[in-house]
Amino acid sequence: MTRHVLVIDVSHANRTTLKRRLATGCYTTSFAASAEEALIDARQTRPDVVLIDMPDAVALLQHLCRDLRLRDVPLLVLSDEQDRLPLIRAGATDVLTRPVDESVLLARLRAMLRQRAQNEEHTSTGLAEEGAGFEMPASVAFIADRTDGTARLRTDLVPYMSDRLLRLTREEALTGRTVPDLFVIEAGLGGSAAGLRLMSELRAQAETRNVPVCILDSDQDAQGVAMAWDLGADEVVPAQIGAPELALRLSILLRMKRRQDRRRASVAQGLRMAMVDPLTGLHNRRFAMPRLETMAHGDLAVLQIDLDWFKSVNDRYGHAAGDAVLRKVASRLTERLGPQDLAARIGGEEFLIALPDTQLAQAIGFADQLCQRMAADPVHLPSGEVVDVTISIGLATRRRMGGESMADTLDRADRALLQSKRDGRNRVTVASSPAEWTTARSA
Repeated sequence: MTRHVLVIDVSHANRTTLKRRLATGCYTTSFAASAEEALIDARQTRPDVVLIDMPDAVALLQHLCRDLRLRDVPLLVLSDEQDRLPLIRAGATDVLTRPVDESVLLARLRAMLRQRAQNEEHTSTGLAEEGAGFEMPASVAFIADRTDGTARLRTDLVPYMSDRLLRLTREEALTGRTVPDLFVIEAGLGGSAAGLRLMSELRAQAETRNVPVCILDSDQDAQGVAMAWDLGADEVVPAQIGAPELALRLSILLRMKRRQDRRRASVAQGLRMAMVDPLTGLHNRRFAMPRLETMAHGDLAVLQIDLDWFKSVNDRYGHAAGDAVLRKVASRLTERLGPQDLAARIGGEEFLIALPDTQLAQAIGFADQLCQRMAADPVHLPSGEVVDVTISIGLATRRRMGGESMADTLDRADRALLQSKRDGRNRVTVASSPAEWTTARSA
């Protein structure tokens, strides 16, 4: 897939050099000499990254950051200045100080593209929503070989950060007993690239996979810096970095993590709502029907269940009471289900249970006990009133090697349920074949 970099630079010589260097990474490029030209180009080319190589880039960054078209596009600045802080405050995603090694430049671009893809991962589903509200202070864990240097760095950060700054050993980080919101890891960590290996180990663990990592690199060797980016670092900074700049960079990483956490939680909630009935907590029809098809290749018992005289509950006690009854019934239906069984609410007062690897005799016993359990235990409403609740069940079974479709099995169970209703409710009716059914005893 071709990646596009928009370069903002007035120097023709610099443009030629950057185009050549970016071509080695298979990037396409376009060029602009001002913010106005850049915004016009961005509308047409939709860049993946904006690379800025201009004097007085602060004003340019402020202009670009106000445009929504570039809201999520990384902005990488090349600068002669050692003071990167004003540029980061103005909106730069990162600042590389000239001269910039080509391997570092390309590795930084790859890291930016990776981070952007992670940010967009959930928003592309349409399920993620940005949350807002009070944010609790985060925890930032420092892992370094030199305890005194780490302690001094943490002390220097205190005036600039209200978050909890703690020190962890390598072993404490890997055991997962304390999972911080951000790791700050010394690259060397007492051995050649030991800090980078630790980062890779943290990325391999579910508990710490999504915790951002900032690498403190004392050598700033081009090969080591490029390797840190390519192994998944979210930030790579010199170990001698000033406390104000480090605090700002760490704060940006924490904001990024919180945003991604909110998006992941929003997506998880959206997926759950797409599969789960919000009133009862059971699976809904949308989830249940495809799931049944996956269960159709083995022996299976299907129970279609309907509450008896449920309309009278709503009419007499109100819909809030009806909701309480539905929740209680759903709870009782699932009391004896195993992890492979399926329970779903498929209509207003209609439920479905599927029991894989279940023979007819077992299914009849299970269904009879459901009816008896429901009839023997009235539902106590929040108002203090008591409601007698019974259910009617239609039961159909299918064999592993049978040729019947799942739709036909459900139809037999549904017709058996209707027969239970005709025969007086509070009973189980078994559909013995596609053409007939037999009525079991009433509960």
